[in-house]
Amino acid sequence: MSASFTIRRNRKRPSRVLLKGDVCVPVVEDLQEALQTLANEEVKLSIDCQHATHLDGAVCQLLLVANQSWPGGSDCFDLINVSPELQEHLERSGVCDATGALTS
Repeated sequence: MSASFTIRRNRKRPSRVLLKGDVCVPVVEDLQEALQTLANEEVKLSIDCQHATHLDGAVCQLLLVANQSWPGGSDCFDLINVSPELQEHLERSGVCDATGALTS
């Protein structure tokens, strides 16, 4: 499965970035640009990991930095639909704690 992401904007609910496949270094630059655009618009954002099979270390770092610097703080940025396997990886990477909450 190739890595990709899709952006779904919504005015009434948080916008979403849907991650798919093994999200690795080649996707980071485009993902960073998309996150920066959304941050500049100060939208609430959910990163949907339902179809993500792996997040590379560079992607984990990007998500960690985005969470820490997102306009409105961590109340406006979260991860959703995280599989137990991916949850364990994110915990080991320091992106989130055992409850699934993103590390501040």
